[in-house]
Amino acid sequence: MIELNSGAISPVLVTKVEFAQFVRTDAYFCQDFWPLGAEPPEAGGDALLRRLGFRWKDRERPVTGVSWYEATAYCKWRGGRLPYYPEWQKLVASALIGSARPEWCSDWYNPHMTGPKARPVSMPYEKRVAGWNRGDRANPSYTGHSFGFRVVFDEPPCGDVEGGVRVLAF
Repeated sequence: MIELNSGAISPVLVTKVEFAQFVRTDAYFCQDFWPLGAEPPEAGGDALLRRLGFRWKDRERPVTGVSWYEATAYCKWRGGRLPYYPEWQKLVASALIGSARPEWCSDWYNPHMTGPKARPVSMPYEKRVAGWNRGDRANPSYTGHSFGFRVVFDEPPCGDVEGGVRVLAF
């Protein structure tokens, strides 16, 4: 268990099959899930899954190649959000996860602060990336094939979570 404030954080990254469920239910195209100012793409479905390299045999592997906008929309669809960098650091320090893959965080990049109060300091505005050996920030539209993400629930889910999302209380 990870003690932060309240809520739960997934100890595993979102998998390809979990993200495919988001795309295939057409929730991917619902403006309500996308961050303010972001528009869901007009094309998706199987073409999007091909862009992400989805193969059935790899369905339980972490989904990569999604932008911060897509990761944020997925988290909102699941009833959660991306972790803030301090939450991710605490999870890694607990030794419950490794930091083998860079991950999108919710905070804007600011070299002087992290967390929900962090504001961008200069253009171009970039989002925080945890565990990336090439820097700790990226353009939110970046779809490099190495970034994964996990879901944080501000209120711990009760009982089984739809779709089998695994969580740790914090």
